[in-house]
Amino acid sequence: MKKIILILSCFLFYLGSYAQTPANDPLHWIQQWKDDFRSTVKKHYDLANPSGLTIDKTPDGWNISRTTSPFTRYWDIDHSDHGGEPQAYRPENITFDTEGLVFTTKKEEYNCGDCSYPQHHYTSGAIGSNINTQNVLYGYIEARIKLIDTYGLFPAFWTWVQTGNVPTDYNWDYDEIDIFEMAPGTKVSCAGDPFDGIRYTKNYTTNNIHTDENGPEESCGTFESNRGKKYYLANNGYVGWHYYGVEWSPSKIIYYFDGYPIRVAPNPGYVYPNVPGKITQETNIILNQAMAGYVAWDYLAKGTNGIFNPSLPNYADYFDGKIDAVNYYSGPHDINTNPSLMKIEYVAYYKLNADCPPPPLTITSGNINDADSQVKWSITTSGTINLPTSKIWRAADNILINGDFTVPGGTALYLDVNPCYY
Repeated sequence: MKKIILILSCFLFYLGSYAQTPANDPLHWIQQWKDDFRSTVKKHYDLANPSGLTIDKTPDGWNISRTTSPFTRYWDIDHSDHGGEPQAYRPENITFDTEGLVFTTKKEEYNCGDCSYPQHHYTSGAIGSNINTQNVLYGYIEARIKLIDTYGLFPAFWTWVQTGNVPTDYNWDYDEIDIFEMAPGTKVSCAGDPFDGIRYTKNYTTNNIHTDENGPEESCGTFESNRGKKYYLANNGYVGWHYYGVEWSPSKIIYYFDGYPIRVAPNPGYVYPNVPGKITQETNIILNQAMAGYVAWDYLAKGTNGIFNPSLPNYADYFDGKIDAVNYYSGPHDINTNPSLMKIEYVAYYKLNADCPPPPLTITSGNINDADSQVKWSITTSGTINLPTSKIWRAADNILINGDFTVPGGTALYLDVNPCYY
């Protein structure tokens, strides 16, 4: 069993925070790739191209060969409606400006031949990391994203992988980590959930772990308690620019908002478990701005095909028989008359620098810095050590602190033990 053992003869200050992101642990985290979408930059960085490659649209648009398109070499451009959502994703709704990549969601008539049904009254944008060049398996994923507060939108930053064949009823077998989902106006009833009955506003975000393993995916009880969580964000909530991240390992999934951990979820093998065909199955990253499937659409109540009407009852209320005089949430502007923008400055992916195979590392006062930049198999302290500066130590099997070990006031020690998956 993986463990941290502390045997202390002197005072130790143990930093219990999980907030050890690449920003405050740059020695352990190694950037694998980063795409900076600002129009003044437009660069793709990776280990083979540290100075960056230019990424841009070409004059003939987005629907071009990956071998000739700098952008679509790394990102797939969605042109669908994700199985019948109100919006159709169009390449033309994706642009660059000085702040980043822009998804424009707007009301317009559009006939989509690649969609589940052809005629759509709204369009938007979506991208997914290319399956051959930018998939991920464990590590830290981060993006800086700007959102607005508009009832009827459903922006998301997530990972997804298909785990089985596509059935005839499109009830997909898949695994998914939702780094965030925002759905202002939604109120989902789920007995036992601490947020049961509370309507989403700009101050609520959802983090989910979806899987086709271990029983029903969409249910209350253990699913809402262990795999789906809603969180309250103070002050202005998610409006404006924020950093969103997730650290994903075989043992845990840590969700971050502006570098602060808002959720630590155990990962007991539900997502990409260690079974044949799963552990090496990488996932891709998706960013999109959908129209919320949980709010009031005319086709739900009136049999039409998808005009957003904020005066109608909430979707969940409609199907729960709760059509009443609730004062439904309304954002600062109406998507029917004002296009709504989601902006992405960058997306980056990191992995830990690891030296996991034995032998173990023994730390003395003479080699106090030897664990600063690599994940070791195990770490044991020996002799008299007075920690000179704050340290972050990571190991795959165990960390043993013994002897005369002191962490002075104002100095922090962060210890992390995780299976060696790097």
